[in-house]
Amino acid sequence: MKIKSPSLKLVKDKAKTIESKAPPLSKREAQTKINEIAKESSAIFYGTHGAGQKNIRDFTLSDIVEILRDGIIREDPRLGQYGDWCYKIEAHKFRGGRGAAVVTIIQDSKNKLFVKTVMWID
Repeated sequence: MKIKSPSLKLVKDKAKTIESKAPPLSKREAQTKINEIAKESSAIFYGTHGAGQKNIRDFTLSDIVEILRDGIIREDPRLGQYGDWCYKIEAHKFRGGRGAAVVTIIQDSKNKLFVKTVMWID
């Protein structure tokens, strides 16, 4: 019988249960790690959705790098559909005083950031 750690959160998604691969980082730990990894823009990559939203919402790579390098995390992480923790990092007073955010997954083993999506905060 496998014993589950009480620190791992479960999320019900319709008929399936998703278990996290590891406990989430605290907001402060995640923010520090994201800010640090983003110093190297080659450590940032996108999936189909993230790249599409970047283009639709008129974000540049420089915009995303700036948000990831200088942004802050205000919300608790959310468990993604594959058991990864998703962190929303925000930058206020961004382009023209508008707020913006990037939802990213920290890939510790590769020291990379996977951009799930980008959005304007109005």
